[in-house]
Amino acid sequence: MTDDFQTGLASANIQSVRTSFHSPWQNAICERTVGILRQELLNHIVPLGEKHLYRLLHEYVTKYYNPHRTHQGIGCQTPDISPRPQETKAANTTLISEEVLGGLYHSYQKVA
Repeated sequence: MTDDFQTGLASANIQSVRTSFHSPWQNAICERTVGILRQELLNHIVPLGEKHLYRLLHEYVTKYYNPHRTHQGIGCQTPDISPRPQETKAANTTLISEEVLGGLYHSYQKVA
């Protein structure tokens, strides 16, 4: 698990830094991450085992959190920047809905 996480960070050009010894203020970042996962995922779906938990986390991060959920710390953008669709009027717009995590979340894309 740790190697997979470190590989993921390296692929995003993020260098990990260990929490300093006796520096509890740094734990806030970890606590926020755990809180987000609990509120947005684990309060709605109960993992049936370790493999199921890994699959849920992978789907949550790759199909919802990074490509669709905006982040205030990076200028209200998503970590995975996707091309902007061509602007259309609402009456001329058709959307396709894709379920994420069995329908807990949905992602929407314009039809060309």
